[in-house]
Amino acid sequence: MDVKRFADEFLIALAEARLFEHVSLQTEGPIASGRAYIKGSGDRFLRVYFNETTGTMAFALISGQQRIWGVDYDGRRGWHLPMDASDDEILGLARREEDWVAAF
Repeated sequence: MDVKRFADEFLIALAEARLFEHVSLQTEGPIASGRAYIKGSGDRFLRVYFNETTGTMAFALISGQQRIWGVDYDGRRGWHLPMDASDDEILGLARREEDWVAAF
């Protein structure tokens, strides 16, 4: 996947989810990064990072300047979930965030 396709698919997924009120996405060379602010949540936002060269994708839910959840993908190891999360927590988070995660 290249940066343009990632940006296009990410923005479409955010629009379809209808959970976000403001999106800031920057691209420079092979990298895209940005934030999507969640409607009515104050300081809570989704931080996103993509590197076309390495195939790395990272999504983190931030609240009060603290990472409260995240998931990463790289071409060598695949998807990484939080190590300290229980299976129930991972499934619960995935269900709540399935609208934007399903796009990827």
